[in-house]
Amino acid sequence: MKVIIANSVGVDERGDHIVHFPSRWTASVGKTKCFTYYPYELAYLSSLLKRETNYEVKLVDGNLLQLNAEAYIKLLEKEQPDWLIMETSTIVFNEDLKVAKAIKENSLDDLKYNAMCGYWTLDKEVIEAMYSASYYKLRIGIETASETVAKAMRKRIDIPRLKYVLRTSKGLGMKMYGTFTLGAPNSTRKEDIKTVKLIEELVDNDLLYDLQISICTPQPGTPFYHWVEENGYLISKNWRDYDGATRAVVSYPDYSNKEIEEVFHLAVQVWQRAFHNREIRKRGISKIIREKLSQYGFFDTFRRGLNKIRTDRKIKLQLKRPFRKRCGEKPRP
Repeated sequence: MKVIIANSVGVDERGDHIVHFPSRWTASVGKTKCFTYYPYELAYLSSLLKRETNYEVKLVDGNLLQLNAEAYIKLLEKEQPDWLIMETSTIVFNEDLKVAKAIKENSLDDLKYNAMCGYWTLDKEVIEAMYSASYYKLRIGIETASETVAKAMRKRIDIPRLKYVLRTSKGLGMKMYGTFTLGAPNSTRKEDIKTVKLIEELVDNDLLYDLQISICTPQPGTPFYHWVEENGYLISKNWRDYDGATRAVVSYPDYSNKEIEEVFHLAVQVWQRAFHNREIRKRGISKIIREKLSQYGFFDTFRRGLNKIRTDRKIKLQLKRPFRKRCGEKPRP
């Protein structure tokens, strides 16, 4: 069986060896030819298939910044795979629109699609075309609300445009999934709290259907990894710690790994609280109380209500906690 994996990856000259391009997990370095090799324990789906199965696995670059839509389709027609595992990422204008129109023209709109996109490439025309072609969800890399952190990560940040895209998508019925990262280069508690507050605003206003919050984790072989290692910021080489959803393996002089983890857990709590409050507004407090009374009884419902009030108060206090002044930091990449 032949399997084609189209992802935002780099490919070697033979086109058959996985070399992942640094992603938001690694803090992008803005180099399209920067290849990265990963340890065995950090294997992705593609390398797992190559290592653990007898399938013929071929890897192609699904990043439409480096391969336009027409060339991408021709490549897939030539390969004729039995299975296509596709997570095509588009970060340039018009490519999303081309793919959506091709889906309609080839009568493939009876399927369901989701895609990872740069929100700055989206407008009403593109979103309408994608929704018409049976795209039901778009995943966008928001990452940070901090100009300082975005600059260090070489990421685009345009909050007004982001909100326009999210409002437009909501009006059309398109589900939106956002990704956020904490603990990146140039981050401090103060800068990451800006991202936490943005998460709260977007979820509270029902502009995100779902989201992912991650701790920025340096993958071996990347410039980010070399930089934190050389500066003494790397605190673990146990690959089991390199999760991004459990612990920080980087500790800055002015932003420790424990502080990063604390802000990460705060972000998750803020997200859950905003989602819960949104559901209360949608369904009505009286209906929810009746359901809880029926499910837990009076005393347990009362106890849960008190716990929620305490948690909400604790979250508000944490968001307002004074910030330390930055001092003694080493230059960031």
